[in-house]
Amino acid sequence: MHPVGYYMLDKYVSFAAYGGTVGMGVMRRCTAILALAAVALFLVGESARAQATGDLVIPVRVVDGHLMVVGFIANRAGDVNDLSLEVSFEDSGVLTLHGDQHGWLDSPAIVKVTLKPDVPLTIPGNEVRADSRQDRQQWQNAMTRLHSNQLDEHKVKGTLGAGFLRKYRVVLDVAAGTLTLSPPEVAAPLQAEVVRDFELRLGRLWLSMDYADSRSGDLLLGGDAYDTFIDSAVARKLGKPAGNVGPVWLGLLAQSGGAQGIDLAQQMAFRPRDMGQDADKGNDAAVFITGVNFLQGFRVEVDWTDSKIGFTRTTRPEYPQADFAFFQAQLDGGAATMQAYLEQYPDARLSPDAARSLMAARLEQPDASDDELIAAMQWVADTSPPERRMENCVEYVKRIRLMPGREQAVVLGGKLALQYSREAITVQDTYRLHNIIGEAYMAQDQVTEAWKHFLSAAFMPLDDRTDLPHNIAVNVNLARAYDRMGRNTRAYSRYLRAQEMLIPIKDQVEGIDDATVNDMPAAQRAEVQMLKQALIDIKEAVGRLQQQIPAEELELLEG
Repeated sequence: MHPVGYYMLDKYVSFAAYGGTVGMGVMRRCTAILALAAVALFLVGESARAQATGDLVIPVRVVDGHLMVVGFIANRAGDVNDLSLEVSFEDSGVLTLHGDQHGWLDSPAIVKVTLKPDVPLTIPGNEVRADSRQDRQQWQNAMTRLHSNQLDEHKVKGTLGAGFLRKYRVVLDVAAGTLTLSPPEVAAPLQAEVVRDFELRLGRLWLSMDYADSRSGDLLLGGDAYDTFIDSAVARKLGKPAGNVGPVWLGLLAQSGGAQGIDLAQQMAFRPRDMGQDADKGNDAAVFITGVNFLQGFRVEVDWTDSKIGFTRTTRPEYPQADFAFFQAQLDGGAATMQAYLEQYPDARLSPDAARSLMAARLEQPDASDDELIAAMQWVADTSPPERRMENCVEYVKRIRLMPGREQAVVLGGKLALQYSREAITVQDTYRLHNIIGEAYMAQDQVTEAWKHFLSAAFMPLDDRTDLPHNIAVNVNLARAYDRMGRNTRAYSRYLRAQEMLIPIKDQVEGIDDATVNDMPAAQRAEVQMLKQALIDIKEAVGRLQQQIPAEELELLEG
């Protein structure tokens, strides 16, 4: 069968192939039927065009600097899941799926995917692989959690790579929001400003480039990140460590000598990156790796059969000075440099990166004042999306919490984070934060203030399956506050509750020796130490309070 035949779904596929499975949830079944009904209507209305041209026109969108498509996938049983896929020339595979999504497929011979709104595909099962990289799966999970509204609530579950794109003649026009796939035997010449020969290496597309007037090097057509990267070692050798190595010639117009070429350095700042770190990906030979910012600026046409690629500008060249200023600031990386960048470019694309760099610099600065730490945290909040402000602040409050003598900074940072609780995606962070603030107040002997925050934390117990240590800590802390306030019956009741919660993990906690604890990462070490101390404190407090509470009250409390 011709390669295109593998990827164009039979236009007469029945709904039963996707939905209607016995036992499938009503919502999932309805979603599947509606999605496939839309596909069927499209195929009826557009069958003449599709048969005449063989084109597939897939809507694409840029989400958080990544090129994405959304749709549905069916497994062997015919059940349907929604999913979003990244499109990347840099990934050499055909379809690479998140490990749990790949397992759900149950090894069908043909994997059926429908991309919104109306593009059905079939892919041989042996060309679909599981992605076991933890960092990749974590990125996909984060994309789903943080950008679901831009992905039609479809979970990010994989990548359509260069192996898929090579089955077609490709026209990618990010500015128009379309990826057009045509049969590879289409023989028309590329209609582009610049047409170049390319080379396939390890399944990916490489070009030779002229740069810095007299040098030549390799460019890898990428797309896994927004920025277009330059090898930092090359940039340093040229005395341009911030990456401003122009001109960088994409090619000559119509390849005619004397015509004006396209200088990429006039429309993008190249981000320095150590390509040697990418040797395991086969990227270490690249001087440049293009990002989505490159793809946004051009209509890209690829004729894999003749190894030709064409580029046509779709946006007016405009140099991103703010990006370059950030790359310069990164060379120093100090707090003063990053703060100066933020003051000059408070709303720039890379301002969130600068805010995090500022925060990291302050955390590493032993003499940074509490005010300086909180001012840096405010920059983190100001440069974050509204729904992520509390979450991002909590991340740093937790780190400050582990620093000795920073209790006041914990209180100030915690209260700053709470200002954004109404818009937060993760509401559980509110209750975790109240407990952290309470502990900081207790360390400063402000028992009443601590008690208020412990009460707030206890108002909503979290799921014991994921937050048991937090729930134990809240009950122990509230017990300690009541104990300090002389409210013995309340203290005793909370100690008993914490003791009961510790039962399932008591032996495990007691079995962890001090050497093992000391080898743990700081956050995990603090958690285990808290649990160990709780076992000691509860035993002492229960025995002591039993001597102070009248027998009839004890009987009621223990009943």
